[in-house]
Amino acid sequence: MAEYASAREYFEKMREELDAEQIRQLRGTYEFDIRDAGRFIVRFNEDGTLEVFDEGSGVEPDCTLMAKEKDWLSIVSGKTKPMSAFMTNKLKVKGSLGKAMKLQKVLDGGSR
Repeated sequence: MAEYASAREYFEKMREELDAEQIRQLRGTYEFDIRDAGRFIVRFNEDGTLEVFDEGSGVEPDCTLMAKEKDWLSIVSGKTKPMSAFMTNKLKVKGSLGKAMKLQKVLDGGSR
């Protein structure tokens, strides 16, 4: 898994990190509320594409994940398992837990 300098860099590179099948599996809209870095809204489409929206776009998420930037970077770089972060309150979920579980499968080694 890759190392990222910031949460913004991760979301900018997300299209390259995930393949169309992974995106189809995630189908839905997720908000990532990364303390110290901002809010990012990502819509995973059925056709295997994704769209990233900035805070204030008016797009409603199915699921919101909240974390400090350092904890989020640890998760997406593979240093911390998403479930471990959730169990230790470093990652919080609001909304659909089912959507969060699908995302965990991709974050937990789903990258190419």
